[in-house]
Amino acid sequence: MESEQIIQKIREIGLREVHNGNAPPELYTRLAIEKGIQLAKEMNADVQIVEAALWLGDSQLGLCMKQNRAQDHVKVSAEFARIAMKEAGASQEFIEKAVQVMSEHHSTKHKSLDGEIVANADGYKFLQPLGLLALVMKDAKKRPDIETL
Repeated sequence: MESEQIIQKIREIGLREVHNGNAPPELYTRLAIEKGIQLAKEMNADVQIVEAALWLGDSQLGLCMKQNRAQDHVKVSAEFARIAMKEAGASQEFIEKAVQVMSEHHSTKHKSLDGEIVANADGYKFLQPLGLLALVMKDAKKRPDIETL
């Protein structure tokens, strides 16, 4: 188990990537995190691993999209997360577990309960009105002239 200080640093890194435009919008991200934490608690999974994986699992999606490499975002985000969690002071065991979980969050086969929870929480945001609204609002910000819609 990691200290609350380390988990807080991971949250801050995740938020930084959201605000830099590398990760999905904050509201969108928080919907997945809240659901992931709820499920992890209900199912006695590792709440810290789930939270870290959800903060960082899509942390480089925006960057990859800008580079026309959206299909690589899981790998690129996992590589980023490995470095970021090390800098945050996380243990190597924690880093390996979190990276494994985030690496399979678009898969239908999971090696752990944590991985299944992260995949489901990540998909959950698509089912919520607020998640859809956040996605539409982010897309609208990219358009210089709303009348072109």
